[in-house]
Amino acid sequence: MTEPQTHAGSHGPGSSTSAEIASQPSLWPQAVEAGMSATALQHELTRGPTLYIGCGSSAHLARTLAYAHRQRLPTFAWAEAASEVWLAPDPQSPRAHTVVAISRSGETTETIEAARRARGLGSTLIEVTASPNSPLSEVCTESVVVDFAAEESVVQTRSFTSMLLAALAGQLTAADMDAAAVFAGIGETGAEVINAAPPVTEQLADLSLESVFVLGSGLSAQLAPEAALKIKEMSATFAEGFPVLDFRHGPISLAYQRTAALLLCGSSLAHELAVAADIEACGAHVFTVGPDPRCTIETLHGASEASTAVACLVVAQLAGLRRGLAKGLNPDAPLGVQAHVELNPGTGHTAHRR
Repeated sequence: MTEPQTHAGSHGPGSSTSAEIASQPSLWPQAVEAGMSATALQHELTRGPTLYIGCGSSAHLARTLAYAHRQRLPTFAWAEAASEVWLAPDPQSPRAHTVVAISRSGETTETIEAARRARGLGSTLIEVTASPNSPLSEVCTESVVVDFAAEESVVQTRSFTSMLLAALAGQLTAADMDAAAVFAGIGETGAEVINAAPPVTEQLADLSLESVFVLGSGLSAQLAPEAALKIKEMSATFAEGFPVLDFRHGPISLAYQRTAALLLCGSSLAHELAVAADIEACGAHVFTVGPDPRCTIETLHGASEASTAVACLVVAQLAGLRRGLAKGLNPDAPLGVQAHVELNPGTGHTAHRR
């Protein structure tokens, strides 16, 4: 598959992130295969309650996977920020048979400490990572590794989608579902979205816009906060993610001429487009991505809802990239953001950053 272009230079600010975003569709089939081959993960997901943990983008990934787990598997699942599992554990939280610890680097202190705590309580630890043989690997029993999706840039893009797809494919296989069929053609779906995105991402880069909201339902509702985080990180823009119908319950008061809304549409299209119309009536700029000709970006028909949700997320990644460049920022290295955070567990002060 020829990698789509993201319309950024090959050198200079944002060049690494641009290349990493563009490379995603070609990597996604490999990520699905990694999950289908993760027999230890599949076995553990069916044995008892599962807790998914992570920090930052990985916390959004954890919540998305817990939601998907509950849709497909008979065992209960939930998600928590790894920092809270370590720093302020809930005494009423159920005991997890399995803890899935998600970390791109495998070096995030809070995730390592939360995993150690869970292991001390008798849980089985499985990591999902882009970095094999890390400190987190030493705590976990098994690893699902997508090192082919490792990144040079600080912001997670292809590592996030690849870890997501690997874990989703593992869940599907554990549920005796055909993950290959569910994600058939996902690379083509992603490439089409990337190639169609520039007119939308250029409009989202308009500096007269002060805030961006990302909305979705189902799996896309879980991914909306991650989509908003990409815009925050790369462009220092106020952005938030919400379930699409919930936006009417208060946040719509912030919709006006300097607001943009990006809707990641799926099976609830009629409701999603109705909300889009309400937001537009407030004077905001509205963009929709989904499998319908009425959408601003029409995704490939016949793709599964899961494939479409992952592909739609890339529009927000590109919007963050283009907006950051328009503001004269370097999306490869956002101010104040680290690829991972290491703390001194005794004091909470940062021990190392990069």
